[in-house]
Amino acid sequence: MINNAVLIQQTYSNNNTFGQTFVDMQRLTYPRISAYCAGHNIDYWNIQGGMDFGMPGESGAWAKVGLVNQALKDYEYVFWVDVDAAVMDFATDLRDACKDINIGACVHDPAKSKWLQQNKVDRHINVGVLYVRSTETSRLFFEKWLASYPGVERWAEQGAFNNLVQEIPEA
Repeated sequence: MINNAVLIQQTYSNNNTFGQTFVDMQRLTYPRISAYCAGHNIDYWNIQGGMDFGMPGESGAWAKVGLVNQALKDYEYVFWVDVDAAVMDFATDLRDACKDINIGACVHDPAKSKWLQQNKVDRHINVGVLYVRSTETSRLFFEKWLASYPGVERWAEQGAFNNLVQEIPEA
């Protein structure tokens, strides 16, 4: 470990057009994320390809759970940023988001989104961007999250996360 924080991005093509779109997004976001990390002394894990955490086939979206779980063993702060998200404010240090929390993510609320209302999507926590401080609580949460594979079919790792938040509210 060089620094006390790491930002992780990972994608794979899965040999289809949908997957290739995310690989292309990662190529576009790499320069900005890399520059941000360098400017804030944050290690950057830019992973292109599938990951195997003991799940059948390439673990897809579940790779984030395994990668963050792995990083929590060596880093005080771990950030996951989906490749379709971007850091906009270079002046803000992501570590500041974790000072008083174990795990942070974005709440998607239908009361604030016509798209969520139209598609009948319930209020939920989106795990496309995660802020995690390595604590006993967060490490336990990620171990349980990883063990909950494959989760509910429609929501996969995101649904499993939301279910666990109900079980471990201090996370």
